[in-house]
Amino acid sequence: MTGEPSNAEARLAAKERDEALRMLDAAREEFTAALQRHRANELHLAKEIRETQRQLIQARDTIHHMERSAFWRARRLWVRLRGRS
Repeated sequence: MTGEPSNAEARLAAKERDEALRMLDAAREEFTAALQRHRANELHLAKEIRETQRQLIQARDTIHHMERSAFWRARRLWVRLRGRS
């Protein structure tokens, strides 16, 4: 009779350990999935930032070339002359 309570306690402890391990595995899976979603979002944002930077550089280049063109130089002169009259 002295072995029965310790056997029951051992079975209970084993069940509790197994349940704790299952909960730990579930938490690890959830954490891993959250990290994967975060990494995918991070990569997507990095791609968007690179594309936005490319567009900004292209826009600056376009503006620079427009400002150097004869049309825009003449237009600036025209605006200055109209402002004085």
